[in-house]
This record gives sequence, C-alpha cells and structure tokens, in this order.
Amino acid sequence: MSQSVKPCPRCSRPLTRAAGSDMILDICLDCGGVHFDHGELARMARNRRDELDDVERLVERHECLADLVTSRELLCPSCGTPMETYEYAFTSGVMLDRCPKCFSVWADDGELQAIQDHLEGRAERRAHGEDALDPAVRARMLLNDMHAGSGTATGRLAALSSLCDALTRRPLTL
Repeated sequence: MSQSVKPCPRCSRPLTRAAGSDMILDICLDCGGVHFDHGELARMARNRRDELDDVERLVERHECLADLVTSRELLCPSCGTPMETYEYAFTSGVMLDRCPKCFSVWADDGELQAIQDHLEGRAERRAHGEDALDPAVRARMLLNDMHAGSGTATGRLAALSSLCDALTRRPLTL
C-alpha cells in the first residue's frame, strides 16, 4: 500500500500523518483511531506516557462513524492483512487490533486513554508496594515486549535479561 495515503481500517477515510517527538503516527480525524507502526505504541507507553494523552486529545472524534462499522474485519493500513484483536498488556482489559504480518497496532478512539489509565494504575500500585502481577503474567508481558517492542539486538537482549530476572526472582507455579 502507498506510504503517502493509508486508509483507516475502521471507517476507510484517509489517515493523516502527525509527527510526535520521535515518531510519525497515522491518525484518523473522523473516527479518532491511531495507527502505530511496529514497536511505536510500546515505546510511547514505556517512555512517553504524557504523549498518549496528547495523541488522544489530537484525535478526538468528530463523527460517530466507528460505531457504524464495528463488525467488519479491520485491514492493516500498512500491508492490508486482516488484523487480530488482542488484550494490551494481557491484564489491562484494553482490546486493540494488531497485524500478524507487520505487527502494527490500531487503537480505536478512547483506547489510548484506557491504556494511560491502566499504566497509571499499575504505577500507583507499585508505588504502594502492591505489585499484584502474577509471575506467569509478568513473564508473558516481558516476552511480548521482547517480541514487539524493540527492533534492535540491544533492546531484545535487555528484554530477555528482564525476563530471566523475573523468572529467577519468583518461581512460576503452573
């Protein structure tokens, strides 16, 4: 598909390119969705949580087009592959759409705010010493970060090191 104009997977309108601090996002000003290339959402959630709010405000929905077409299959704006639904961070309750071919992510209107709320809640629990994540869930999260987060060998090595640390700190009970 053309790099210049990508179609919104939700409402088929052309996506608009918007520059962030170090990435360019494809946003839909009609239905409020955001398309993240491989690793961009993970990087933004890890390093620039305040930008999640900024992007959410940027794409405030002006029309209710997304409500009319929620049952249709979403196609990846980058490669045209049917997208699959998955739960962000395994336990967040936030359902996103991911391309199984190029690993890009589609976030519908309001989902970035839900991710932000989830991340703030997790940070608050950790600040109070309530790290309630089950070790198996933590291991799955770290594996997902390793797979989808960083494209560099150094980044993957850091994620693998974190995974090994988590696995050796508390034994898994299956």
